[in-house]
Amino acid sequence: MSTRVTGGRCALDFHINRDTTFRRSMSDFGYVEGRDLGIEWRNAEGRSSRLDSLASELARLKVDVIVATYPAAVFSAKRATTIIPIVMVNTPDPVQLGLVASLARPGGNVTGTTSLSLDVSVKQIELIKESLPRVSRIAILWNPENPWHPGAMKGLAVRARPSGVQLQGVQVRAPEELPGAFSAMPGPCTPANRTVPASGIPVPARSMGQTLCR
Repeated sequence: MSTRVTGGRCALDFHINRDTTFRRSMSDFGYVEGRDLGIEWRNAEGRSSRLDSLASELARLKVDVIVATYPAAVFSAKRATTIIPIVMVNTPDPVQLGLVASLARPGGNVTGTTSLSLDVSVKQIELIKESLPRVSRIAILWNPENPWHPGAMKGLAVRARPSGVQLQGVQVRAPEELPGAFSAMPGPCTPANRTVPASGIPVPARSMGQTLCR
């Protein structure tokens, strides 16, 4: 007897390659969509304000598991249910954010992977400084609606000070704000002074690159 699993994906953005990889990975484990796996796709299209309603909708559907990308989506899913398992993806420092009790024993209904920390962002700045020693100012796009970004920006400013680099934070909440954000950055279009060392900006990387060098 086979069991049909229904999963919901609550995402801040839509990334076709990532979704294709997700389907292929589930297939590798023997779960084929439409046969023994149902997926309820929900996409906030870069607008964090939509996440709570999307997560609540998935909870009402009583899916077996919710896969949430970015911290804001994980928080929305956690507010929507304390019963349905939540798998977090691309979530930095979940212990610091209060999403889990510890990495070894998360507790509650949230589990998953973490791949980004403040140390990684600091290292990115150090690598830029090593590659371009004359750089003195680096602009960082950050999303104030991302629970991790405000604290990360403060930490980056403190830890980047010894290197002699001045950080300029530029807020981006939605894709349509990206052109104005780059216009607000002083200086020419170079890889060094227009850097994004933190995840959670609701803009596809390709669109960001195209806007950067217009």
